[in-house]
This record gives sequence, C-alpha cells and structure tokens, in this order.
Amino acid sequence: MTIFGACIGRFLMSLGDAIREAGKRCAGVELRLFSKNEREAGNPEASELFWDVVCDRGSILIKCELCGRTHFSTDAIMYEDRDELDSLFAQEADDPDRYVSHANDAHWGYLDGKQAVYECQCNNAGRYEQLIWNDRHLILRYLERRTKENNLKAQVDARKVEQAESAGE
Repeated sequence: MTIFGACIGRFLMSLGDAIREAGKRCAGVELRLFSKNEREAGNPEASELFWDVVCDRGSILIKCELCGRTHFSTDAIMYEDRDELDSLFAQEADDPDRYVSHANDAHWGYLDGKQAVYECQCNNAGRYEQLIWNDRHLILRYLERRTKENNLKAQVDARKVEQAESAGE
C-alpha cells in the first residue's frame, strides 16, 4: 500500500469515527447549528464553526462566486494604486448591494469549487452547511464505503508493486 493511500484511508476512517462518536453523544438531542438570523432569500446563516473550516484565505479584493458580490478592503496601505481603491469606493456608492467594503482583508475559501466570502450578504454558505449536516449519515455511509473501496484498491496496487519488485531482483 502506498503511504499516501494509507494516510488518506486513516484520515477518512478517523473522520468517520469522530462523526459517529459525536452522533452517539448527541443521540436524542435536536441540534441546530445555524443562527436565527437569516439575511437573504431565507438562507440560514452559516455557523462560525463552518466558516472556520472553509476560510483559509484572505484577499484585499475578492468576488463571492456564490452570488457575484465584490468584497474589498478599505485599508489604503494594501493597494499599490490609490485609484483602484477610489474606483471601488465609487462603485460601492453606485451599487452598495454588489460592492462590499471591509476594514481589513476579506476572508474566504472554496465551496463547491467556488469562492465563498465570509459573512457575505448572500449567505449561500449556510445552504452548504445545512446540506452537509442534514445528510451527514448518508455522507458517512458514502465515506465509509468509498474509503474501504479505495483501501482495497491500494492493497491490490501494493501487491502488484511488491510482485514487480520481486520479479526485478
């Protein structure tokens, strides 16, 4: 078995074990991960826990690809060209729903291959969190089966490598 395959297999199995254990501790208790504050289109607000997992980047200028809003920092020191910042302020004044200023850089990460900006007014990240949480048992079953299948394939590959190495000696 390759080292990579073994590491991935162990990670997925430990993730599944942790989620199963959390489910046992919470059995019979209704959990609500989302705040009562819903901003746009009835989307539940994503929890801080979810954002902590998703956000691993920061930028002075970023587009939320979940809604199309442009988020930008108001810290002039971060811009090489002051005209760029002035242009963003003007665009925000013209269309405050599409341009959102932040005192510092905008924090973001990827969801479904799209840039998702922390606390964006669209709040579409809440739908992803809700989907993951509501379907967690299905996701766990999938991860368990997929991990076993990948582990078996890795074992077959490891045997082939061993056979090839033995034949070469």
